[in-house]
Amino acid sequence: MDWDISVKIYEDPKEFDMFGRNKINRNYQTSEIELLNPEKVPEDWTGVRDIEVTIVHELLHLRFTFCPPKKSDHYHNEMATETTAKALVANRRGIDPEELV
Repeated sequence: MDWDISVKIYEDPKEFDMFGRNKINRNYQTSEIELLNPEKVPEDWTGVRDIEVTIVHELLHLRFTFCPPKKSDHYHNEMATETTAKALVANRRGIDPEELV
């Protein structure tokens, strides 16, 4: 599919309090992926800190945007997307997905 994708990097965790987000417009097939600079992630961050995993995760959302989950399935959808992103990145790197932090 042809998508117009842009990326915005935030430097201040107070301005952007997550590691990644994807603003998708299905009608125009546009996507703005917003990321926190991995060097600026707070020490107490509990999620994956790998920027490649986060980018792949956000790009996977584009692949599945035309079959959105029910609101009740949101958590499971996010976990499935994260697991798939980790598996893809780990496979490319030739490592076990558990090694990604």
